Amino acid sequence: MGTEKGVKLDDGKIRLGLVLGGFAKGLKEVGCIGTFGANKYCDNGWQTVDNGVKRYTDALFRHLFA
Repeated sequence: MGTEKGVKLDDGKIRLGLVLGGFAKGLKEVGCIGTFGANKYCDNGWQTVDNGVKRYTDALFRHLFA
């Protein structure tokens, strides 16, 4: 066992630890919001709402102007 340093060839590679570690609280909060919506409505129901783009765009503007 010497005093040699190890080598890690990761220059230029993406740093997923920044997302998975650094944003863990944010990801948890997104999960909380998804759980709230699933409990109030149903799992992933927002994906199959009739005229979803139009209706969610209208909802967005209602919230922005409230």
